[in-house]
Amino acid sequence: MSGYFKKVFSQCEEKKKIILSLKEESLKFKNLLSAEFPWLYNPNLKLEEYNIYDKTILKYFDHQIERPKIEINKVYRPESSIKIKMPRLVQENKNKMSKEKKIPSIKPVNSIDEPKEQENKLREGIVKYFPKTNKFKIQSLIDNKSIFAVAGQKFLNRAFVGDTVRFVDVANPSLKKRKNATKAARVISIIERSQNSHYFVGKIVKNVDHHSHLLISQDNKYPNTFISKKDPGLNNLSGDVICISKFATWAPSEQFPTSTIVMCYADLENNEIDIETRYLMTRNNLVDFLVHDDNRVRSHANTELDLVSTVPRKDLTKDCIFTIDPATACDLDDAISFKKIENNCFQIGTHIADVSFYVTPGSEVDERAKKLCTSVYVTHRAYHMLPASLSGDICSLNPGKNRYTVSILFTIDSSFNIIDKWIGRSVIRSCAKMSYEQAQTLLDAEICPNDMDINIHSGFSLDDIHSNLHHISKFTRFLRNRRFGEGGSLKLETPEISFLLDDITKI
Repeated sequence: MSGYFKKVFSQCEEKKKIILSLKEESLKFKNLLSAEFPWLYNPNLKLEEYNIYDKTILKYFDHQIERPKIEINKVYRPESSIKIKMPRLVQENKNKMSKEKKIPSIKPVNSIDEPKEQENKLREGIVKYFPKTNKFKIQSLIDNKSIFAVAGQKFLNRAFVGDTVRFVDVANPSLKKRKNATKAARVISIIERSQNSHYFVGKIVKNVDHHSHLLISQDNKYPNTFISKKDPGLNNLSGDVICISKFATWAPSEQFPTSTIVMCYADLENNEIDIETRYLMTRNNLVDFLVHDDNRVRSHANTELDLVSTVPRKDLTKDCIFTIDPATACDLDDAISFKKIENNCFQIGTHIADVSFYVTPGSEVDERAKKLCTSVYVTHRAYHMLPASLSGDICSLNPGKNRYTVSILFTIDSSFNIIDKWIGRSVIRSCAKMSYEQAQTLLDAEICPNDMDINIHSGFSLDDIHSNLHHISKFTRFLRNRRFGEGGSLKLETPEISFLLDDITKI
């Protein structure tokens, strides 16, 4: 029998008994096979992933399925049906298979001896990895509590950590010996790939065979991957390099998936901080916005704020508004304001950068921000949730610049009672950027100091900021005393951790 047809119909043989036991007509046979083997009926799938090279054979197979179930036996006996009817195709594909040289160490997935299933009940769950034990497990989606152990990488059936899979219980003698052992599982199919499972980080081992290099994964929860020698990402690379690759395909007959190079870095032994940081961030699925992506975002952003007429906003550009952040902060996302109004009342405002004006739901920036969820601050730099053009410029409440915000304005009487409030979209122009230390210096001084290095904009003075800051402080002290005195709140103080880096080595 041709080795080609053995591979084409190996999975079909496993389902032969199930199909023959069905009493439905040929349409249900076809639906069952279509669900189990999508490559039979979907012409858009890459047949190379299944070692199928001739669509004529699939057409013949499809014709056989339409016949009564008594003819099903012939479909599963290539020696007596297909081989007789299509000797030319058999010989041609046999020649193609003989030209392909596989790595000797690879054992086809479909030839692995699988454990006996205890029951045929299909379940759905998410693949998890536990680094302390270096084990894979599946968490059931039914109650999010049931955990099923996976007895080895082979039973993952090409699933990655984070994938949503369909699986069955299996008998595993090795797990029975353990006390309080969890149930065992074998993955049947992959329902949905995890977004984070498509990237791998590791070193390249060259020339593992005539066609491929091998990327050795630096993380035990991800497999090694094949890299084609023709991959353009490997051009002009010499020596050991760290590469980030993106998942491409994983054929059933291959031990490892195939991926394509996204970017490469010099060997980590060079001790370059940025390379090591990017490597660690990628291993933890923290995706940074690349320079060309950031430039594209900047080119599409509306930086002139010319849509005030179409989007109703309160004009607060004449108010004394300022920001207080760490001295090293570049993304100024909130500001405060104070203004005396009539009837011996005053107005305190809180202003938050209106990022939603620039980031629409479902956009590329929105989807990538979902993966990060927050900005990540490492010792020497920040990996922002949003592109630097947004977080550090267009949406940052920089002094002297008009910026879109969402504002909350509280009207407060002389007894610190809130008598009115307004919430809505606005336009502000910050008059100053202050650090925590500078703000504290102003609060500690009864008379405004004149030697502080703070740039003031929009016609305001340091005296204005000093006075307004003291009024805000009185209100916050009142709220704090009421919260801890009358409300009984508990205050937990923790030390603030910071890093002092060498200017040259950044260590």
